[in-house]
Amino acid sequence: MYYFIVNPASCSGKGRSIWTQIKIELSRRNLSYQYAFTQKPGDAACIAASFSSDSPCTIIAVGGDGTANEVLNGLCLKNKICFGYIPTGSSNDLARGLGIPSDPLEALSCILDSPKFTFMDIGIIKDASHQKRFAVSSGIGFDAGICHEAFHSPVKSILNRFHLGRLTYTVIAVHQLFAVKRSPMKLTLDKKETFFFKKAYMAAIMNHPCEGGGIHFCPDASCYDGAFDICIIEGLPRIAAAVVLLSVFRKKHTKSRHVHIFRCRTARIKTKDFLPVHMDGEVFGICRDISVSVMNQKLCIISK
Repeated sequence: MYYFIVNPASCSGKGRSIWTQIKIELSRRNLSYQYAFTQKPGDAACIAASFSSDSPCTIIAVGGDGTANEVLNGLCLKNKICFGYIPTGSSNDLARGLGIPSDPLEALSCILDSPKFTFMDIGIIKDASHQKRFAVSSGIGFDAGICHEAFHSPVKSILNRFHLGRLTYTVIAVHQLFAVKRSPMKLTLDKKETFFFKKAYMAAIMNHPCEGGGIHFCPDASCYDGAFDICIIEGLPRIAAAVVLLSVFRKKHTKSRHVHIFRCRTARIKTKDFLPVHMDGEVFGICRDISVSVMNQKLCIISK
C-alpha cells in the first residue's frame, strides 16, 4: 500500500495543484493508495505515525525538506517501512543528495516504476529536554539563525505570495551575518577528541553534502557511511566571514584556516551563549548544549 502525506502549502502554495497532477497519474495506473493533507506544523508527524502502524508499507512525503523531516519523526521505524519522497519545497536538499528528480512526476516514476532501495543513515539531535531525528543536516549558530528567522519572519509569507520563497533566505542570511552571536564553542567527537573555538559562527552537522538549497558545507559528506561531517566556521571579522560563506557556493571554503571539517559518529557541542539550533531547516530550539549521533538503525528509502 502507498501512503502519501501531502503539504499543500509547499512550493509557494503550489503543493495542492502538484498533488492533483500526481493523483491523475495514480488513477491512470489504477493503483491503490491513501493520502492526507497537512494543515499545520506537526501534522505530518502525526499522520506518519498513523500510517506507519500498517506494515509493510511505503510512505511518501510530498513537500519540502521540512515535511520530510516531520514524516521522518513520525515513522515507527520498528515496522517494515519504506520511505519515498517527492520534492516540492524551496531547498529540496534531501532529494538532491539522493538523486531524486526535482520534477514531481519524474520523482513519482522513480518510486513506482523501478524503485532503487537504499538504506540511509538517520541522525538524532538532543538537548536536556527533547530529541528529534534528522535526515539532511542539523546545525547551531548562523545557519540555524536563518532557519529560525525565516520561521518567524513575515518576509517569507510576503515573498511566497509572489513565488519568491527562495529569496527569503538570501535576505535573512545577510541580516543573520551581522546579527548572529560569535560564541566560544567546545566540540567533543565520539567522546574522545575535544576542540575549542573562541568565536564560532556556526557548526553544521551534515549527513548529506549540502543544505539550504545546495550549499555544500561538507562536500564529502555521505548518508551511507555511518558518520557525520561537521563544518565549523570561526574566528573571523563579519565582513571576512561573508567572503568565506560566499566561497561555500564554489566549495572553496575548506581552504580557509578558519574553516574546520571533522568526521564522527557522535558529537557534543557546548557554547557559552544560547544559540539557535535547527534540524533539516526546522526549528529545534535555542540551546547551548546539544548532542548528535547516527542511529544504529538505517532508513529504507527510495532513491534514483
